[in-house]
Amino acid sequence: MSYAEAVFALLDADAPLAAVLVGGIYNGRDVPEEGINREDYPDAYDSNGLLQPVAVVRGRRVVPDQAFRVVEAQFVAVNQVVEIWFYDDKDSGWDTIESAGQLVYELLQDQQISGAYNCKLVNSIEEERDPDLGGACLHRLDFQVTGRKQPA
Repeated sequence: MSYAEAVFALLDADAPLAAVLVGGIYNGRDVPEEGINREDYPDAYDSNGLLQPVAVVRGRRVVPDQAFRVVEAQFVAVNQVVEIWFYDDKDSGWDTIESAGQLVYELLQDQQISGAYNCKLVNSIEEERDPDLGGACLHRLDFQVTGRKQPA
């Protein structure tokens, strides 16, 4: 399981977060390049066809950190930035997805996830718009997850 998948599993299992993100929490590996749409993700939209608060968890590539390694044990520290993208309808504003972002921060900041040492916030993008989702409100948090790579 990648660190991004571990973060997704943790967020997906959190009831208070699910109560805020009523449109769902999605694993970025399962979301096509064109993103969330009404046909493939009907639960992300309300009965009027408006986007509900949602999150998509995406992982960047895993990067070895050669400063932390043990040659004899073939051990090396690795880092992966995990992005959590929050969206809401363009007319809803950012309050709901910023609340979701706070919940995610509390779940991840300085915490361990499966197979990793810790998570730390390294970037935040606030009050943006996504033109590919009709100007939907966008908020993003990036967490660096530090773990290890070694032989099985």
